[in-house]
Amino acid sequence: MKKLLLFSCSFLIALSANSQQKIADYQIDYFSAMSYDIKVAEGSKNELYKVYVDIQNSDQAKNTLNLIFNDKTLKDFKAALEASKNKYVEWRQVAIDNNVEEVAKKIDVKYPSVRAGFIYGREWFFDFSVKLSPRFLVMSGKYLLIISTDKLVASDNQFITSEGMLVFSNAEEIDMFLSKLNEDEIVAAVQNKTSTVDLFE
Repeated sequence: MKKLLLFSCSFLIALSANSQQKIADYQIDYFSAMSYDIKVAEGSKNELYKVYVDIQNSDQAKNTLNLIFNDKTLKDFKAALEASKNKYVEWRQVAIDNNVEEVAKKIDVKYPSVRAGFIYGREWFFDFSVKLSPRFLVMSGKYLLIISTDKLVASDNQFITSEGMLVFSNAEEIDMFLSKLNEDEIVAAVQNKTSTVDLFE
């Protein structure tokens, strides 16, 4: 029964993935050669929408993975990232003022549990309970805010794993990223897509 439920969840997310609509993309300095998509799709059950945010796959440099949010988890994620940014700005200034050249420190901000999809081989796999952890890192003259996933484990195969991360180099980059997750624009995109489909009833 448990395997059937996991298969059903995976199937529904994969089906939703086929109906995703790109609404934005973003770049970050740390991975300057990469561009990451932000896509939306209709929600299921009590969800207003789903948002798929591509992030860097730390296992496979050429493949991104995506964090999957609904309206509730996206709101909580944005609030957590804003809180992390405030601490990052504070600690960055402390590091500069004290000529700190190297440090790694966890930031005590709680993020919502989210879902994630990742490619292994040529197939998509999903983890339905992903923890995100923020940390501040100073190295090689850079001041970084890193939001990393825990170890992702495929819901239907415990031996298929991955990890992902967001790496921000300054506060402006964080603000830019947050601006791409505008709820009004997300809702409008989903409603427009729904209205277009309704033309063909």
